[in-house]
Order: sequence, then C-alpha cells, then structure tokens
Amino acid sequence: MTKLMSLYTEKKLNIILVEKYSQSGYLNMKIDEFLFENFEKLAINPYNSIIFRFYNFANHTITLGYSQNTVDENIREEYKKWSFVKRITGGRAVFHYPKKDLTLCLISSIQTFEKLNINIHKNKIRNIHLFINNCLWDSVYPLLKNNKSKDIKNVQNKYVKFDCFQNIHDFEKVYNNKKVIGTAIKISDQKFIVQANIKLQYMFERISKDIINQIENNFLRKLIETENSHFYDSKEFYPLKLFDLFKLISR
Repeated sequence: MTKLMSLYTEKKLNIILVEKYSQSGYLNMKIDEFLFENFEKLAINPYNSIIFRFYNFANHTITLGYSQNTVDENIREEYKKWSFVKRITGGRAVFHYPKKDLTLCLISSIQTFEKLNINIHKNKIRNIHLFINNCLWDSVYPLLKNNKSKDIKNVQNKYVKFDCFQNIHDFEKVYNNKKVIGTAIKISDQKFIVQANIKLQYMFERISKDIINQIENNFLRKLIETENSHFYDSKEFYPLKLFDLFKLISR
C-alpha cells in the first residue's frame, strides 16, 4: 500500500515529491495543470505544503507562455516537426529537447513560502523567481565541479523576442555565457505554480540519470535545509506515483 504521507520538516512543511516521468509535451502540461488545480485536495494542508516534480519531454516541444496567443508563421515553418503546447504560466517560449534538459514544476501557497523566510510580500513574483532560481542553481553547481563543461558561444537566436532563454533577468543564472535556468510563474489567489527549465546540455557533456537524480536530491535538501543525503532510504519519504495522486482526487 502506498504511503501518501511524505516528509515533515522542523519548519512544519509537508514536502510531496512526485515521481519523475518522461512524457509528451501536451501530457506534461496537463499534469502540471491538474496538480495546480487540485493542490488544495492533494496537500495535507495547503498552508504548509509544497508539491513538486522533475520531468523530461519525450518529444521536441516548444511550450508557449500563457499570453503568447500567436506564433509567427516563420517560426511555425522552421519548427514544423516540433510540438507547440501552451503553458498555464507566463513568460516567453521555452524549447524542450528530449534527454537534454530538465523541467521542474513546483506548486505551493504564499503562506508556505513565508515559512521559508522569504520576504515575499514586497514583490511576490520576483521573490519566487529568485528563490527557485537560487535553489536550482545550488542543486546543479556542485555537480559541475566534477564534469567537463561545454564551451558554448553566446550566439543570439534570431527569435529573441520569442525565446525565453534569449532574455536574461537579474535573478536568472548564466553559465559559459548562456542562460541555463528559466522560470515561469502563475499566481492564483494564495497559491502559485512555478515551471522551471534547466538547460543541462549547456553544462554537461554527458547527461546521465545519476546527474538528474542528484539534482532532485540536492533540490529537496535545499528546500528542507538538511544534510541528510540519504532521504530516499527513509521510510518516511519516497516519490509518489501520479496514479496514486489521481486516486486521491477520485475518492
């Protein structure tokens, strides 16, 4: 029997990690939307819970920001073999390459993030962007020391107004002159969803499952601020399957 309880921290946060999957772009976006819409039902307490999952795209996909209602015909023609899918979060388009990048979906409430000592009310959107970017960078950076990075030239895409990764904000991370982490956010009432993309191909010569698992591991430790790197071995915590979350909603 699957244990739906995940992990409590000293700060009284309930962390729910969903198992990693590689799905089509359409299905990935629908899963994120489902988790966001049902956050209150899935969380043990919406005011102290965080749901997140890492995932890959099984096909070449361009996710479009919520307000990107039209796509230039030249872009459609050049990327006609790619899938175009809408996100529920804002921002510009993100190019997803199978087995080359990694995406995070994190859903929580403003009240929960207050417990993480974020002065969030001064600028909610910017502070959420900043926190997630820092957590992800701190999760990736230690792995770069043991991996030979690629020397990527900063060649500007001709679709600079279309591509999210051609626009760098002050809170975003750059490595070898390339933006490597991009975040998009939607806030609804007192809950929010972050969809973040990590360009692993700009940082690693070889992208293994071990690297992805370590990033997930480091990210969780960063959230709960613990040095326990063996949380997968704990009987109190392990990733939950999507099917089990669906069963919760259908009860």
